[in-house]
Amino acid sequence: MIKNWVMYDKLENYGDETFKIGSLELPYYRGWKGNRESTSERAIEISLGNWFIDKYKENIVEIGAVMPYYYDNYKFDCVDPYDNFPGCFKVDGIDFDYSGKNFLSISSIEHIGWDVGYDKERDKEKAFKVLKKIIKEAENYLITWPMGQNICLDQYLKESRDISYTLMTRDNFRGLINNWTENKSMKGFEIPYLWWDFKLDYYGNAGCVVIVNNCL
Repeated sequence: MIKNWVMYDKLENYGDETFKIGSLELPYYRGWKGNRESTSERAIEISLGNWFIDKYKENIVEIGAVMPYYYDNYKFDCVDPYDNFPGCFKVDGIDFDYSGKNFLSISSIEHIGWDVGYDKERDKEKAFKVLKKIIKEAENYLITWPMGQNICLDQYLKESRDISYTLMTRDNFRGLINNWTENKSMKGFEIPYLWWDFKLDYYGNAGCVVIVNNCL
């Protein structure tokens, strides 16, 4: 196991320089801020987050304080009851008004109602309720989550007929090179070794990312 840590630390080539999604070709985020971003799904998610903020520039709200730690001069609203980033609204995502907002969420929505204390029961429908509320109220939205983290959210999306989404799947299942390809079919829902719970690589990074959006 120690050898694998050394390999990650010394690896200089994490894969291709860019990836394609929809009509876009974006650079992978190859930074390293302590969360193994270059070798995980963060390589595409942070790039998509940067693109979204640069495109809409204002009236942006984010669930889950992720982009404040990656985007220079982040000055937008953020809904996160647990993060200490200045300006975070310490409110439940189901209670926030997203009307007319440009909404962004990077691997956060899957935790809503799912990650609870040992003395509480999971609300298996809550994340999907928040997702539908955002889609109904927001002007534009881009929402990502790793498949398999919240299997109920995955299943609700699979059964939905009115939510627009695409999938990004990691090309190599257990290697160190971190390249991703868009997959618009349902294949990502059917192959269990692409699920986060099966720990695609040595760190348990995702093999498939769901991207719900109306802007790509």
